[in-house]
Amino acid sequence: MSNQTNTQRPLISVIIPTKNEEKNIGRLINSIQKARGYSQDKIEIIVVDNPGTTDKTREIANQFGNVELFIQGPERSSQRNLGASKAKGQYLYFVDADMEFGPDTLNKIVAKLSPTTTLIVPEQIPGNSIYCRAINVEKQIYKSNPKISAARIMTKVKFTEVGGYDTEMVSGEDWDLYKRLQDSGLKVDFVDSHILHNEQDLTFWSSTSKKIYYAKKLKNYKVGIQTEVNPIYRIAILFGKPQVIFGDFVAWVYLVLLKMTQFGVGFVIYKMPN
Repeated sequence: MSNQTNTQRPLISVIIPTKNEEKNIGRLINSIQKARGYSQDKIEIIVVDNPGTTDKTREIANQFGNVELFIQGPERSSQRNLGASKAKGQYLYFVDADMEFGPDTLNKIVAKLSPTTTLIVPEQIPGNSIYCRAINVEKQIYKSNPKISAARIMTKVKFTEVGGYDTEMVSGEDWDLYKRLQDSGLKVDFVDSHILHNEQDLTFWSSTSKKIYYAKKLKNYKVGIQTEVNPIYRIAILFGKPQVIFGDFVAWVYLVLLKMTQFGVGFVIYKMPN
C-alpha cells in the first residue's frame, strides 16, 4: 500500500511503528510535512502498523501524501526492521507515533547528518502538569549524556550491517541497537534541537505501570549494558545538575520519588524468577 510516486532516492526515511495510534499519527505526519526543510524528494515517511490495530490509524495515515504504509507485527522491533528494509533513504530515523517535530527539527537533523555518526534527538514533554514538569527536568539532566539516551538516526547501510533491531527483545531493544552501532565504530552526536514527546496523559502511577511492563520484558536483555538498567546510577545522576534541580525544585522532588518507585519496583520484578 503506497501513496508515493516519486522515484528519486530520499535523504531520510522516517520510520514510525504504530498500534492504535489514531489520536497521534496525524499530528506527527503533519508536523513532519510542515517542518522547515521538508520536501518529498528529501524526506520519506514510512508507517508500519501492527496487525492488531483496531482503530483508524491506517485510514488517517493514508490521507497524507508521501506516506508508505505497511503491516507488520508482533512487536515494534519487527515493525522497525520491516520499515528499514522498505526504506529508500540514505539515513533512517526511528520515531514513536506520539512524537511531534518542531519547525526547525528537520533542518537541525540534516545539519548533523554524517555516515560516521549516529544521532540522538533530545526530547521535551509538552504540558504544565507536575508530571510533565518532572519529566522535562529529567530530560534536562540527561541531556548530552550518551550513556542514557539511545540514538535513533543512522545510515541504512550501518543499520543493516549491525543486524537491525533484535526481534527477540520487547524491551531494551533500542539500547541494544545503540550499543552495536557504537561497537561498529560510529561516533555519537546530539542534534541541536528537540522533538516533542506527547506523554502528557501519563501520571505517576500510569507511568510506573508502563515501566513495570517493560521491566518484565527485560528478561531477554542479552547484551550487558549495565548503565541503562542500573537503578543506582539512574537515581544518582538525578543529583548531578544543581542548576536544573533548583530551576524547578518541586518538580525535581516529584521526579526523584517517581524514579525511586519505578526503578525500585522494576528492579524487583526484573529479578523475580519466571
